[in-house]
Amino acid sequence: MIDLALSPDDDELNTYSTVKSEGETLVVEKLFAQPRGKKAILWCKASPLYDKNGTVMGAVESIRDITKRKQEEEKFRHVNRQLNLLTRTTRHDILNQLMILKVNLELSSTHLDNPIRLNEFIEREMKAAKTIEEQIAFTQEFQDMGAKPPQWQFLPAIIEQEKNKLHCGDIEIETENINQDILADSLFGKVIYNLADNALKYGGATITKIQFFSYESDGNLILVCQDDRSGVIEKDKLRIFDRGFGKHTGLGLYLSREILSLTGITITEKGTPGKGARFEITVPNGAWRSGGKSS
Repeated sequence: MIDLALSPDDDELNTYSTVKSEGETLVVEKLFAQPRGKKAILWCKASPLYDKNGTVMGAVESIRDITKRKQEEEKFRHVNRQLNLLTRTTRHDILNQLMILKVNLELSSTHLDNPIRLNEFIEREMKAAKTIEEQIAFTQEFQDMGAKPPQWQFLPAIIEQEKNKLHCGDIEIETENINQDILADSLFGKVIYNLADNALKYGGATITKIQFFSYESDGNLILVCQDDRSGVIEKDKLRIFDRGFGKHTGLGLYLSREILSLTGITITEKGTPGKGARFEITVPNGAWRSGGKSS
């Protein structure tokens, strides 16, 4: 940068992600590879230095590591995109349900003397109203996503907390080999709840237990939630995370994936159809630690 401040070179400047000129001062940003594989985004500012006679006698450069700031900016952009998408799609979905509600209310008024038909319309009205209620509740949960910085969370405590919110009946929820903290969005508990709740909703009479366990793979932590129900058919393994997919609201797994993505955590379904569903949450190296040191 000092060389470029003294003798600008367009080809060299094009290697930087951003370049601004402030008179003779250059301001740039660039991603640099660092030792041990770490990457950092650097902000650099360079200017020529003059003596009292106006002769160039050198140059000075300032460098700052702005990696964290850029990560926060990207997270903000991601959340903003998701909230905009949420607003558009939810508005569309609610308007559709309102239309269904209005049509059935009108039809109800023409069948007041036919209790059987009237009851059919009332059931449709109740279903539409319940769907609207669920969609509004979903937006309330989603609006807090990314609102707070990621925090260290002790997995056994999170799983126990969410397990107590579920209506499990005779179905057991087991944990094994879990004693880690993970760095995740404050809504991470909602992911655990959604996975277990999803198993209970789709398991029917076939499900007898839900298991959570973890193992390490290539420096990453793999957190597994699996059950012994019928499982997910092959063609649906990717679609189950799409908004609106499924027999119920189609929002739980979609929301879970978005919460995890804020901190670089991913989720996939790797169960065997006919033998049970198996969701694997991959927490990258550096975003988990052993021993329950959450703070």
